[in-house]
Amino acid sequence: MGSTFRLLAWTLACGALGACATTAPLPDLTVGRLDAAPAEATAGSSFSLTTAIRNAGSGAAPAPAAIDVHFQATADETTIADLTAWRQPDGSLLQPGESVEDVAPVRAPALQPGTYSICATVDPEAAIAEADEDNNRTCIPFTI
Repeated sequence: MGSTFRLLAWTLACGALGACATTAPLPDLTVGRLDAAPAEATAGSSFSLTTAIRNAGSGAAPAPAAIDVHFQATADETTIADLTAWRQPDGSLLQPGESVEDVAPVRAPALQPGTYSICATVDPEAAIAEADEDNNRTCIPFTI
């Protein structure tokens, strides 16, 4: 009875109109990886930053994905210093389940000793429509 009712409802709602709107599967870009090695450094010293963009959605990203990484105070979300930014090469589309990774040498900013956050944001300009726009940011602790 239930499936017959659903078919009848679809026929009345969609069949009478001649077509039903369907939505294409959307990508869901997330920070697939954010690692600093070592996890602490002195101001001005170098460390390695590994970041990855992951497509956790059911559709391909229709354009190259980008990521921004910055230092911020742990107590609030104020950016203190930009660390790195990168994007996939033009023509590279991230398929569902795929990730792309980058390793970059960066310098710890000249800050007072303490614990800060390194935060990465995927699709920072919201240029790509996604299934979930609220999971594009991840932070890790970092000590100077």
